[in-house]
Parts: sequence; C-alpha cells; structure tokens
Amino acid sequence: MDAAVIEMRRLASAAESAGERHLRRGKPSVTPYTQRVTEVHLLCERGLAPREALGQGTGPLAARAAHLTRALADRFRLNENLIEVSPKATLTALGFVRPYKKRLGERQTRAAILDALGPDLAFGPGVWREVCVQNDHLFEAVVCAYTGYLWARDGWVERDSTSQAPHRDGWIWVPPVESELADTSQRAVAKS
Repeated sequence: MDAAVIEMRRLASAAESAGERHLRRGKPSVTPYTQRVTEVHLLCERGLAPREALGQGTGPLAARAAHLTRALADRFRLNENLIEVSPKATLTALGFVRPYKKRLGERQTRAAILDALGPDLAFGPGVWREVCVQNDHLFEAVVCAYTGYLWARDGWVERDSTSQAPHRDGWIWVPPVESELADTSQRAVAKS
C-alpha cells in the first residue's frame, strides 16, 4: 500500500477517534486520488482547510507547481528555499476567519487584515496597498509572500512524522500553533 494513503488514513482515523465531527459527512474520510497528506493533516490536526473544499481537484494548479519546481531546480529545492503555501490556511491560522473574497464588504475585510499585519507588512509609496485591497488575486499573492517571510524569519521546521509521505507529496506551510513553536524551540536547543 502507498505510504501516503496509510498516513492519510491514520490522520483521518485519529481525528474520528477523537470525536471530531468530520467535515465530509457521508463521504469517504480520505480520497487519495484528489487529496495529499498535507491537506488531510491540516484539516484533521489543525482544523485548516487549505482550499474551499477538501478533495477539490487541483490538476492545473499542481501541474503548474510541478513545472515551476522543475524550472527553478538549479537554484531552489522544495522545502529548503522553495515552499508551497496557502493564503486561506495562513489567514485562518493567524486568526482571520472572515471571508475576504466574493462577499459583501470584502475590500474592508482585506484592508483590515493588511492593517492587522501591521509592522511586518508595509507597502511602498503609491497606490500598491489600495490595488491589493481591490484585487483578491493580488491580495492572496501578498499573503503568500508574507507566509514565506514568516517561514524564513521564524525558521519553521517540518512536523515530525513516521512517514516520508509528506516529504514526497509536498507540504503546505502555514504558521505554526503555539505547541508547534515550543517543539521547534526544543529541537533547536537539542541540536545546539
């Protein structure tokens, strides 16, 4: 059996054993043909859905990511200096749960999020911030760049796993929760 499928089933089973209500009622807990370990991990262990619907097809996006990874391979290595991020998962992990696109008041929500990111995120002179507030694609691109900034600044590390599946399938990086930050600090001290 595929290591990724084993890891996904383990994550889903642990979440169901913990009595968590599953977001996909009436459907299989994992669908390895449309999901990756990182998506199941984010949903079951962190309560974060990186996409609108778990299991949503991402063929064109995945193909583009694979192409970029190959095209940049001479300078960038996945999970070392090239990372995959999710603007929705990042914002949810940071506590921003109000919808920021396709809703009434979306521009005000995006402006409030940018304001809350405060000193870590500044725009140069001109209309850049206003354009970011007006365009959800540009806003998400800025959030992705901000996630990369946090990853580099704070030295996030991959979660410990008995399976190599997350490494092989790719990992979506999101801001860690407090317990993960403590684990990271302890591992850094242990390496010293």
